[in-house]
Amino acid sequence: MRRPAGGTLVRALPGVVVLLALSLCEGAGGTPPYAPGAANASLDAELTKAAAVPEAPLSVASLDAVRREIASRKGAPLLVNFWASWCDPCVAELPDMATIESRFASRRVRVIGVSCDLFVESNSRALRRKVSGVLSKARVLYPNFLYDGRQDPLLESFKMEGAIPVSILYNEKGDEIRRWEGRLALDELDRALPSAP
Repeated sequence: MRRPAGGTLVRALPGVVVLLALSLCEGAGGTPPYAPGAANASLDAELTKAAAVPEAPLSVASLDAVRREIASRKGAPLLVNFWASWCDPCVAELPDMATIESRFASRRVRVIGVSCDLFVESNSRALRRKVSGVLSKARVLYPNFLYDGRQDPLLESFKMEGAIPVSILYNEKGDEIRRWEGRLALDELDRALPSAP
């Protein structure tokens, strides 16, 4: 995603998320094309596995709501990750983001995500399912907020150039201490975090 001089964001579409969908229409002879059983054992296993993955909390939030969420988490380091489901580097780093709270538990690090999907798509049940599906596949369990508002106020408020992913690390007082544009390397986060008490 790039922000040209004209002030709008242009998204590249190299990474389209492919969703698994089952057709509910009837096949020849009046039977559905998918039926549970030995012939479809591998698909049954995949569906069972997908259903077992817990979903990350996802809610729609305005800029003020995102700011309030950040402010409410003072008292421990907080990493805020701005991402979108159509952004390949964003999706590629989600599994690492999912491990941060457990990996840095001794330093009490918390994570929240802010999805920028509504910059380019309309808010719909299908979009929310898609975003939730991407998070579930990466095993993300930390709260995520689907930013619903104009893009410029968000970019200006967080001093973002316009490309995502962007990750911002706040200390326990709520002050920004480091930011990363592009994929976050966990060893860099390790070096940026305050030492455990």
